[in-house]
Amino acid sequence: LVKRTGRLLRACRVLPVAWRVRRLLRGEANLPRLLSRLERGPVWSGGDPAALHGDVGRALWLLGVRDRGCVPRAMTLYALLSRQGRAVSYVSGVRRVNSELDGHAWVELSGVPVAEGRLTGITVQFRHNSRLSR
Repeated sequence: LVKRTGRLLRACRVLPVAWRVRRLLRGEANLPRLLSRLERGPVWSGGDPAALHGDVGRALWLLGVRDRGCVPRAMTLYALLSRQGRAVSYVSGVRRVNSELDGHAWVELSGVPVAEGRLTGITVQFRHNSRLSR
């Protein structure tokens, strides 16, 4: 119970950024401009990027994002990590699964995917580096 409470509290810390991502996704059509806007905001003090990935997932779940939430999850994680002053990239791509296209978005920290499973077969379509990565 204590472990769950701690996870929920960490997710609640992430909620304002996750909420902002959801709001911006509804109104901003220019992806590079949206991601640049997400870099601005309060400096985020946080710990391990993989743990933060879990916190973001729980925060988005609280906001009602259940299935196929990789875009808001990646954008929220991108916002938090870039505000920590890390060299982070938002990446999206597609692959064929059972003769259909399947899209996915994720975050890379210094070129390494953060808390991602198998990304084999994905062709990168878009990459946006944080100011520190440029």
